[in-house]
Formats: sequence, C-alpha cells, structure tokens
Amino acid sequence: MENNSKEKEALKATETTIETPNCSEGIENLKDEVSSELNSFDVFISEIDTKGSKALQEIKESIASDLSKIKEEYENVKCKIDASLSEDKENVKQDFHKLKELLNKLDDKSNNSFSKDNEKDQVVS
Repeated sequence: MENNSKEKEALKATETTIETPNCSEGIENLKDEVSSELNSFDVFISEIDTKGSKALQEIKESIASDLSKIKEEYENVKCKIDASLSEDKENVKQDFHKLKELLNKLDDKSNNSFSKDNEKDQVVS
C-alpha cells in the first residue's frame, strides 16, 4: 500500500511540473503552421508546373526542329532521285534514238543489198 501512495504522490508531482497547454493557442499555432506549409507546397507545385511547362516547350521545339530537318533531308533526297530518274529517262531516249538510227541504217543496207542482188539476177537472166 505504501508503494501505491508513493506512486500517487510521484504522479501528482509530475502533473504539477507538466504545464498543460492552452488548446486554443495550440490550434492557432497549428493553423499558422499548416497555412505556411500549404503555401510552401503551392510554391513547390508552381515551380514544378513552370519547370514542366518549360521542359515540354523545349521538347516540342526539339521535335519541330527535328521534323524540319527530316523534311529538308527528304526533299533533298527526293530531288536527287527525281534528277537521277530524269537523267536515266533522257539517256534511255537517246539510246532508243541511236538504236532506231542503227536499225534504219541496217534496214537501208539490207534493202540496198537486196536490190543489188535483184539487179544481178535480172542481168543474168
């Protein structure tokens, strides 16, 4: 029992040394802290939005630049191919004309040869 009474006395002594805070004062302090933390959080989010927007803008600009370069390179390659095809087409036309001329010459020679053979045959008869 003596132990119990000593414990009670020690508890009372502890209670008197611990000041119980005024609850409304604590709540006001917490409101200020929460408000301050929320403002800090809003600033943090705003910074993220700004940085994110800048990053997105940089990405968009980079993509647009790359697409422009690709389009320019495509046009260059297309022009080279078109020029090459046009040159090949012209070469084919020239080769066709040469071949046609050679065939005409060959045809003329064979006609002349045939005529001479006919003349010889007529003279012999």
